[in-house]
Amino acid sequence: GRADGERFEDGIEMALSGVLVSPSFLFRAPPAPEDGEPGSAYPLSDIHLASRLSFFLWSSIPDEELLELAERGRLSDPTVLNGQIARMLADPKARALVDNFGGQWLHLRNVADWMPDPERFADFDDSLRYAFERETALFLDHLIREDRSVLELIDADYTFLNERLAGFYGIDGVDGGYFRRVPLGDSARGGILTQGSVLMVTSYPTRTSPVLRGKWVLENLLGAPPPPPPPDVPALAAAAETSAGSLREALEQHRANPACAACHARLDPLGFALENFDAVGAVPHGGRRGHGGGVGSAAGRHAGRRPQRPPARAAGPARRVRGDAGRQSADLRHRPGPGVVRSAGGAGDPPPGRGRGPPLLGAGFGHRR
Repeated sequence: GRADGERFEDGIEMALSGVLVSPSFLFRAPPAPEDGEPGSAYPLSDIHLASRLSFFLWSSIPDEELLELAERGRLSDPTVLNGQIARMLADPKARALVDNFGGQWLHLRNVADWMPDPERFADFDDSLRYAFERETALFLDHLIREDRSVLELIDADYTFLNERLAGFYGIDGVDGGYFRRVPLGDSARGGILTQGSVLMVTSYPTRTSPVLRGKWVLENLLGAPPPPPPPDVPALAAAAETSAGSLREALEQHRANPACAACHARLDPLGFALENFDAVGAVPHGGRRGHGGGVGSAAGRHAGRRPQRPPARAAGPARRVRGDAGRQSADLRHRPGPGVVRSAGGAGDPPPGRGRGPPLLGAGFGHRR
């Protein structure tokens, strides 16, 4: 205090610092029951349920209708809760779910600042950057609003394109600057794994990274993140920057090290399944296929040239990733959005006509761990 020579401003600064770092200020955490066991699930009160629902779907406070139902103790009724979820998703404010939740979960916020090497990727520009963001945002918005299967995240046979992005993907028949739903037919693309936004932010500015891509799939889709690497793991040799073969050889050496094998055995198959696509999500022309930032990839293209059409869908990387994920006994349905909501788990059988998995937004709002 002042008796110790401190200024009034110092005291205010300390008080505000304490408030700003307090968990009660940073997180909306309802109080746990006094007799609850650590880690156990317990039902939320209707008021806390309204808050959790509103901040998740709208990134804002509950409206009058939601609060009124909560105050009357009706919001926890499953029929009423489902009706409110449908109402809130139909509201324009639900765009915040895609922008905020989707932006954090899928790393879409990184697209705006990502800078691929302009010498190697001369046909990448801001219009393509915008198209990457818009495609994934529209795709996720569609899955949520139409209550589609969570499995469509990795193998949907459609996406949302305008002429610029369709040309970049090598897909014909799309004219104009507006985005519309486009069937992918026999294209190897399918789901978010082969969208330019995800492929770009899981690469380095100069090359692809099977490790980053495999880690992204494990963390963000399967909810099974690998442990941190040992502190003494050496960096990849410089030759791995310019050759797909050198990169594979370097990662094989990592797998030969017992300290690295446990993680790379899970990471590498998932990441290499996406190596048909370069560091900005295109299929390279000629040269070595599979190492986007290496020799003969986008560095050999000139601006405006249409990328090569991907191989047939039957051998698509999304299917290989899905198969590898299944062999690792990691269930995509458990946690598509880590730590935010149990988006798909416990939803039971999908409704008729809704695909091959539970809906993207399933049960889980009414309980907390």
